[in-house]
Amino acid sequence: KELIWFNIASILMDLMNYEKAIEAFQEVLAVDPMNADAQMRIGYCYVFLNNQSDAEKAFKRAIDIAPGNPMTYVSLASLYADTNRPLDAISAYSSAAGIYLKNKNIREALTYYEAIIKLDSSYALALVGYGDCHVQLENYELAIYWFRRALEAILLDKTLRILPTNVNLAAMIYVKLGDCYVKTGDMRQAEQFYLKAIESEPDFYTAYIILAHHYWRNENRYGDAIRIYHKALAI
Repeated sequence: KELIWFNIASILMDLMNYEKAIEAFQEVLAVDPMNADAQMRIGYCYVFLNNQSDAEKAFKRAIDIAPGNPMTYVSLASLYADTNRPLDAISAYSSAAGIYLKNKNIREALTYYEAIIKLDSSYALALVGYGDCHVQLENYELAIYWFRRALEAILLDKTLRILPTNVNLAAMIYVKLGDCYVKTGDMRQAEQFYLKAIESEPDFYTAYIILAHHYWRNENRYGDAIRIYHKALAI
């Protein structure tokens, strides 16, 4: 019955009979309340009916059912963008891009980080995400460019005030830059950025470990590696 109702609802959507399609998708949910696809399509129907409030509720229910589906976040973000809610759109696009990046679907992740940057060119976390994508693609020079842009954007990004860990964002970016410079063979720059990470966040344990490993494995500076490891032990 579930599949039959789903097919009926899909036909009704094709016929642009959205009210009846919603009723049919609700029959699907009556059989299987965890059918996220049916719930998401109800959201689409409400969008076509210009009912943004119920569309938002439907998309959010779909996310509750299947939080790992990036396309539901994209649908919600598009709704927010179309209804002049840019901060909400940015949040939803960020969720979608993060899922795509985690799943190694880099091209899709880049698409939605780009959508965020179009909404707010100083949104630092999206710039970091863009850099992370280029790291995955081994485009280290491009990653460096985007990480440096993220550093510049931190002072302009008003959304960071709502992030409890924003004090560590610069330090995190410094580490990412250090890693990129290692990949490009510029060990001097790598060291400088690892040191900046520690300077900006003196209790950043991970930065000490990465710097110590860098001294040990990349520069054969064994004494410095031991010194930095001891500093990590003291945190």
